[in-house]
Amino acid sequence: MDALKRAHRLMAIGNTLCYVRFLNDFPVFPVTSMWDDTVSSGFGDPKLYVVQTNSRIAERCIQMTTDPGDLVLDSTCGSGTTAYVAEQWGRRWITIDTSRVPLALARQRLLTATFDYYELKDPKRGPAGGFVYSRKQNRKGEEVGGIVPHVTLKSIANDEPPEEEVLVDRPEVDKRYVRFTRRAAPLPGGVAGSRHL
Repeated sequence: MDALKRAHRLMAIGNTLCYVRFLNDFPVFPVTSMWDDTVSSGFGDPKLYVVQTNSRIAERCIQMTTDPGDLVLDSTCGSGTTAYVAEQWGRRWITIDTSRVPLALARQRLLTATFDYYELKDPKRGPAGGFVYSRKQNRKGEEVGGIVPHVTLKSIANDEPPEEEVLVDRPEVDKRYVRFTRRAAPLPGGVAGSRHL
């Protein structure tokens, strides 16, 4: 309690003693079940296909449920948003559709796209070995890297360094390279797949 008092982290509200928390204690917010940043009001990709999903939705789902190098299956290809996002974030992918029209559209989209090249933890394993994340700040002192400090009441009270959290959507980009899809050709039965990286 003395350490918290010295750090000016205690405040009385009525008869209740409260912990003072600052915005830079943890400079990010957890994703909740309210995804209001995915609403298409000028923020999504231009629609190439009538039922095209906002890429932010596919991105969030893929990052929450898979790791780099994992395989993503999309059984309703459409314009190829899932395959595009999977390729962007270092996942292998297979996409399927009953019509050649969406597969041709997805193929065009993937073969004309370029993607950032992320630094690999283990280059021999490729994306399956994971990406490199770093802690860094911009000129304003804001945390912009893939590793951010998480100051807690416990770390202040025990005079410990803050824990660090990894933000999976901020891997280190190697500007010397650009990635592209090596293969997005229809296979027999209306299936397209990638041989990633």
